[in-house]
Amino acid sequence: NCHLYCSAFILLILAGANMSFFAISEVYVIESEWNDETPAKKVKLTCNTADEALPVYWKKGTELKGTGKTLIAEVKEFPDAGNYTCLSAKTHEIISYSFFLITKVDSNGKTFLKCEAKNYSGIFTCSWMTENESPSVKFTIRSLKGSPVARTDQSVTEYTTQCQKENYCPFAEEHQPTEMFLEVIDEVEYENYTSSFFIRDISEYTRNHHYSVSYIRAIFIFQLRVLEMFTAALFQLFVVNAAHHRQLKVFNSSTAVYLTFQRAIENWFHT
Repeated sequence: NCHLYCSAFILLILAGANMSFFAISEVYVIESEWNDETPAKKVKLTCNTADEALPVYWKKGTELKGTGKTLIAEVKEFPDAGNYTCLSAKTHEIISYSFFLITKVDSNGKTFLKCEAKNYSGIFTCSWMTENESPSVKFTIRSLKGSPVARTDQSVTEYTTQCQKENYCPFAEEHQPTEMFLEVIDEVEYENYTSSFFIRDISEYTRNHHYSVSYIRAIFIFQLRVLEMFTAALFQLFVVNAAHHRQLKVFNSSTAVYLTFQRAIENWFHT
C-alpha cells in the first residue's frame, strides 16, 4: 500500500530537517515488506506548473530520473526513498518536491509509547524509547484531537513529554478515552504508534493501591453525593435561620467545615 500524507505535522518535521517547506507538495509513506519477492511500489508523480508548455525534468539527488510533467517512481528500499525534485529545464529552478518515506510492515517494535499519571488532575506524562541514537531522528506527539508538538532531542534513547487533558474534571466519569499519537521519522524511515487510555487507569494512585475501576468510580459517586447532601443541608439552614444572628454563626461555622471538607477531597485527587 502507498499512503499520501499532506498533514501539517509531517511537513513540520521535514521542514525542521533543512528542507524547503514551501516547496514540498506531497509526502508519501510507502509500506515495505522487506523481501525479495515483493515488487517495488509504483507512484505517479506530477509536476504542478502554471505553464503547461514549460519543459521540466526530475532528479533524485544528483541522479536524473526522467523528463516531462509526470514521473513513475518505483520505491521499495531506503535508497529509493527521499526527495524527488521537479525542476525547470530552462532555468533549472526548483518547482516542487515529492518526498517518500518508508515504513516497515514488520517493524520489530523499535519504539513504544507509554503514558502515566501521578494523580487524577488530568496531567500525564508520555514516554517512549528507541534503540536508534541517530541525531537525525525526529518525533511528533499529539492527541488525536489536538495539535502536534515537535520534539527533536538528539543523541538520547529515552524521550518524555508532559501533557494535560483539557476541561478534565476528576469528579466526573470519563466516557471517552484519551488517545495519543506518536510519529517517528529518521531520514527516510517512518513509524507511528498510538496509545489509548483513561486517566483513571494510568494513575499512579490507582496502580499503587490496586483499586479497580468500579471501586474508584464508587468513591467518586459517594463523595459527590456527600457534597450534594451537605450543600443542601447548609442551604436549608441558611433559609430557616437567616434572621437569627446566633444561628448565622452556626451557618458560618458549618460553611467553613464544608469548604475544608471540599478542599480535602480535591487535595486527595491531586496528591
